[in-house]
Amino acid sequence: MAEQPTYEALLQRVRALERDEVRHRRIAQELKYETNFRRVLGVVANEFITATPAKLDQSIERALDAIGDFVGADRSYVIQFDFEADTIINTHEWCRAGIEPQIDNLQQVPIAVFSWVIDQLIALKVVDIPRVADLPAEAAAVKAEFEAEGIQSLLLVPLVSGGQCVGTVGFDFVRQARSGSQNEIHLLEMASSTLINALERKRAEAELKRSHQTLLAVLDGIDATVYVADMETHEILYMNKNMIKAFGFDFTGRICHEVFRGESEVCDHCTNARLLDADGNPAGVCVWETENPITGQWYLNHDRAIWWIDGHVVRLQIATDITRIKALEQERAKNEAQLRQAQKMESVGRLAGGVAHDFNNMLGVILGHAELSMTQVIPHSPLHANIDEIHRAAQRSADLTRQLLAFARKQTAAPRVIDLNRTVDESIKMLQRLIGENIELIWRPSEKLWPVKIDPTQIDQILTNLCINSRDAIREVGRIDIFTDNLEVDDSSAAREAGLAPGAYVVLAVSDDGCGIDAATRESLFEPFFTTKDVGEGTGLGLATVYGIVKQNGGHIDVHSEPGQGATFKIILPMTHEAPPQEATPTKTDVTGSETLLLVEDEAAILKLGKVALERFGYTVLATRTPGEAIAAVEQHAGPIDLMVTDVVMPEMNGKALSARIRQLKPEMKVLYMSGYPADVLGPGEILEAHVEFLPKPFTINALTSAVRRALD
Repeated sequence: MAEQPTYEALLQRVRALERDEVRHRRIAQELKYETNFRRVLGVVANEFITATPAKLDQSIERALDAIGDFVGADRSYVIQFDFEADTIINTHEWCRAGIEPQIDNLQQVPIAVFSWVIDQLIALKVVDIPRVADLPAEAAAVKAEFEAEGIQSLLLVPLVSGGQCVGTVGFDFVRQARSGSQNEIHLLEMASSTLINALERKRAEAELKRSHQTLLAVLDGIDATVYVADMETHEILYMNKNMIKAFGFDFTGRICHEVFRGESEVCDHCTNARLLDADGNPAGVCVWETENPITGQWYLNHDRAIWWIDGHVVRLQIATDITRIKALEQERAKNEAQLRQAQKMESVGRLAGGVAHDFNNMLGVILGHAELSMTQVIPHSPLHANIDEIHRAAQRSADLTRQLLAFARKQTAAPRVIDLNRTVDESIKMLQRLIGENIELIWRPSEKLWPVKIDPTQIDQILTNLCINSRDAIREVGRIDIFTDNLEVDDSSAAREAGLAPGAYVVLAVSDDGCGIDAATRESLFEPFFTTKDVGEGTGLGLATVYGIVKQNGGHIDVHSEPGQGATFKIILPMTHEAPPQEATPTKTDVTGSETLLLVEDEAAILKLGKVALERFGYTVLATRTPGEAIAAVEQHAGPIDLMVTDVVMPEMNGKALSARIRQLKPEMKVLYMSGYPADVLGPGEILEAHVEFLPKPFTINALTSAVRRALD
């Protein structure tokens, strides 16, 4: 029979079982605590892993709820320090039901109020206050604040970023004092690390948002269109306000070449291939300009590849509207072309003037000697006829020289107020003979035509050249119309574009039904020596002559023509308000005389011819070749000198300067200028002044003697 245990043994066994049960309960509690601990950490971690930027604040508050409930707190919160403003800010708070929130009371509170606890937090210490009532005397200010909020216990864990305390996670125990352990502090420290990451993320998101808003403000504020497009799909990822305004719609999400160029395929202007290097990385800027077919504006584009927010490469384009600059460039190019044309005309004009000067001297000699010879030969002899042909050829050559001077606007004109209808009417018979019988010439003068001021011979030149051109444009039979009309010009845009200032004008038009003129030919019509005729059939000076005459008289020339539809040339001359001169009864003038003349001419042949001719008509002639010789002759001549006949263009000094010099010696002496190229000397506007006597070269002996007599009288 087994021995029965003693009471003492049974008691020990019972006590051992009790100890085991206590240990098991403790282990069970620790397991439960550990499970809840891990659950809370999991909840907190999951909140911040799944939280979007917009819901980050809500995740922080749910984390405070989970942690606060776990440790038995009545209130949990996040307070951040603003050391620049020396204040604290309660940014997030959770309260158990029935507990009064304090978040509104803890905004911009001075740090000094809570300095006793904040100093410990800055030292990276956990502030554990089991009983507020037991705080020491040096914490009296903090104690008063806590008791005013009804706090019995609290626990503050520092929020650490970059090794510095930037705030705290706090837990208030209001209904009863805290009875927790070090495990709770460990949990709070781990939660603090998670919370600071969340707060840093929130701060970074806020900074990114501010940067994004700043960037958008800059992009929307610049005076350019800006957009971003995917370089693979060509999808528009962003448009700034200026671009939306320019295209009238926000096309974000659409395909760039479809909405910006109106093309179904990738456009030829696409710069994607030029924006990346061989490894597919951004490489430089592509600058180009184009006229956009949608807006009709010109843009200077700057394209570059950039890394987009999702990590892939996109194309950024910044385009500046250069439409106005483009228009100015076109206007400048037009002005430069006009300047080049003017310079070309001026160069040819100088050449023409130089040629005319020497050529006129030679023609003067030919004409003079031919005229003298005809006076010494029997009129009906073959020799007289030969000399007459020489004389006619010289006259035709003189006409060619006048054309050269006319187109270059170097010909001296003697304008007067005329009735244009009457002047044209006097030329009609000559024009009909000129164009031939196969072409009908219609003359339609306008009634009550306003007067114009122009040299009548220039009207003859205009009509002759225009009618010859019309004749050559008509292949067989045809018609040429000449008509006149009055024209009132207002300040309209059409008038300004045509180059006409507001005012009253008179129109002289020549129209034909010939072959017409194409656009390319119209561009060069008035260029000197430009001709569409075969070699030997035209000089290319006809229309250049017309142009020079019209511009010399302040007028405008307008051409309307298309191939196969004939041509109309309108000469538009300003109306004059001057009264026409009274017509004098023509009388036969005696060109002989006995006065003393000073003849100054650097061309020896002209000088010799002039001396012989003038002496034949009774004058005493002092012949000199240079201004210096002329001055010396005047100083040596004791008697009066009645008239100086001088060339205008000479070495040493021109005729006008010589006249001024000799007038100091002979104040009563009169002057007659002669030249084929006087415009740069005789005065502004290239128009002969009324009081100046002038004899154009080449001249006949009769013209010379008549001019001398007219100057003397």
